Amino acid sequence: MSPAEQKKRVAAPVAELLKPRGFRKSGLSFTAARDEATLIVALQASTGTTQAILRVTCNVAIQLHRFAAGLRPNVWDAQWHQRIGFFMPERCDHWWTCDSDEAAGRAGREIAALLEASALPEMERLAAPAALACLWRSGRSPGLTDGQRTEYLSALGG
Repeated sequence: MSPAEQKKRVAAPVAELLKPRGFRKSGLSFTAARDEATLIVALQASTGTTQAILRVTCNVAIQLHRFAAGLRPNVWDAQWHQRIGFFMPERCDHWWTCDSDEAAGRAGREIAALLEASALPEMERLAAPAALACLWRSGRSPGLTDGQRTEYLSALGG
């Protein structure tokens, strides 16, 4: 199985979970517009992927509309982003190694389960300027530098 086919196999359970929640798929990325933000779920293949083995992870992000003028939603321009491994008990970066149909399907199901149980509820909770400002005032800013956190907080008036 080629890496492209393995990616489709990983993405299938994720798409099945996200579609009823208002997400649209483009390649390996899924986006859903909310009142004040866009939620982003993006599968990412490692540069260590070969013809025989796919290494894949999932990034989740929130891009506030007020800071996204003219930008296509993407993880790296978002005001909050996190790797899915930080929603696992170990709370660290995690990559799945897929060397078969079964491994790719299992990776997709595990990612979908983490999204459903932890990541999506957190994203929905934080998908508003006031919620992110509260998080930033606490000193936490997943995916941002402290300077970015301070700049965004200032732009939100607080």
